[in-house]
Amino acid sequence: MSQRVYITGLGMISAIGNNVSESFLSLSQSKTGIGKINHLTTRYKDEFLAGEIKLSNADLVDLVKDNNPALNRNSYIAMLAAKEAVINSGIDTNDGLRTGVISSTTVAGMGKTELYYKELFEKDDHLDVLDTHDCGDSTGTHCGLFR
Repeated sequence: MSQRVYITGLGMISAIGNNVSESFLSLSQSKTGIGKINHLTTRYKDEFLAGEIKLSNADLVDLVKDNNPALNRNSYIAMLAAKEAVINSGIDTNDGLRTGVISSTTVAGMGKTELYYKELFEKDDHLDVLDTHDCGDSTGTHCGLFR
């Protein structure tokens, strides 16, 4: 028996926009999101260009209103996109119906892993960042939106 699947809401945050409307406008105007790294904490900051979300980590925490140390930058970004999709859909999140989330990312917890890379091997410090390294972390139990 086949069942129908309905897309009821969209949410997006990308290097070309902080929501679906901004991203669509940038795409329609052929704008690029590739540029100098301003918000990512990386030793490669001045070595190459990147497609970076134009919000600082503090901005993301403020927008999500959840300062959970278990969350990484990508989790906050996913939470913002999911929040936009839920609002866009108009669904009642307390209606008991099943809702699926499709998340596409290749980054996950790389930002925190890079920060603590040496310490991971030298002191076994910050091993908890490894829990947020995989790409599925942003849809896992760490994110308050998906609890």
